Amino acid sequence: MRPPETVEITEPPVPQEPVETIKTATFIAAGDNLIHDTIYKQARARTTDGTYDFFPLYEHILPLVSSKDFAFINQETVLASPPFEPSTYPRFCSPTVLGDFLIEAGFNMFSVSNNHMLDKGEEGLKVSIDYWGQKEGIAVSGAFRDEEDLQNIRTIEKNDIKLSLIAVTSSTNGLYLPVKSPLKIIKTENEELLEQQVKAAREISDFVVVSMHWGSEYATKNSENQRIIAQKLADWGADLIIGTHPHVLQPVEELVSADGRKVLVAYSIGNFVSAQNEGPRIIGAMLSLDLEKNLSTGETYYKNPCLIPTITHYGAGFSDLKIYPLSDYEPDLAKSHGVRKYTDGFDINYIIKNLTMIVDDAYLQIPDNIQALLAKQYEVFLLR
Repeated sequence: MRPPETVEITEPPVPQEPVETIKTATFIAAGDNLIHDTIYKQARARTTDGTYDFFPLYEHILPLVSSKDFAFINQETVLASPPFEPSTYPRFCSPTVLGDFLIEAGFNMFSVSNNHMLDKGEEGLKVSIDYWGQKEGIAVSGAFRDEEDLQNIRTIEKNDIKLSLIAVTSSTNGLYLPVKSPLKIIKTENEELLEQQVKAAREISDFVVVSMHWGSEYATKNSENQRIIAQKLADWGADLIIGTHPHVLQPVEELVSADGRKVLVAYSIGNFVSAQNEGPRIIGAMLSLDLEKNLSTGETYYKNPCLIPTITHYGAGFSDLKIYPLSDYEPDLAKSHGVRKYTDGFDINYIIKNLTMIVDDAYLQIPDNIQALLAKQYEVFLLR
């Protein structure tokens, strides 16, 4: 009789965890946060203790900001109150509590490099630097304590994707730091420094963002000089160039760098918030895109870039000023806009015409509800 055969029992293989090869993150950018006296006076009037309440101004836009990993803004006015008193055009100064609010709202990348950064002189800029220097977990670029601080490229990391931020301005409105001041800023005219900064950022981060405060105010077309500078930035290592200063929208385009990377340039994303009084100046946009980092190749790139239109709304006499995404902006609101006193015919159609004349359809996000409204208007027109 043969002995029974033994059967070897083996444990089933333990399934291997899939190896992650792609990291992702989301990014959004807001343009000029230009705080006129109307804005800070309304914020102060909402409180009874002498502080400021900026929430109603931004409340409709906050979900777009808080939902993103990276959120950039150009803080156009120097935050130096206290000790300075708040002030408006032509020499701006804004309450530091505005910065606290923006950080709490989800903004974590700030440019403080612009033509108003010296509106309160060297001392005002130092107050601003000291204020921002107390904050953790954010990247603030454009004003520096000294040469050593200038060489400390600002970075921020989310989801294992590290971004660098370099902020540059073409002008300080004829104001200058004293010759012996230790403070530093980056001007577009100093190409040697700008090249060094971008190349250094390329070495220490996955994705290089350059904020350029440039161009001509109220010009809806970028200049050839802007394009030349943008190409240089791309060749030096920039991945994304965000333009501010014109206070109106300018085109978006994709450049190719010397090493073959695609580099997105938004020449101007317009005003985020202001109390300006011309139709094109209260139509802005937030630049949205996705970031992907390929862990196998080490490359980081952007996808799905688009401009999300925004409207700064106010009533008669600049009352109840606040910002809306276009998707939440009702036609009746447009028809009640205080800007109609200065810009005839301001309505939804005016807004869409302005947007489509400047920005290529490939980069423009017109909300479905607005498209449906326009389609209905067209049907009515055909039936006439």
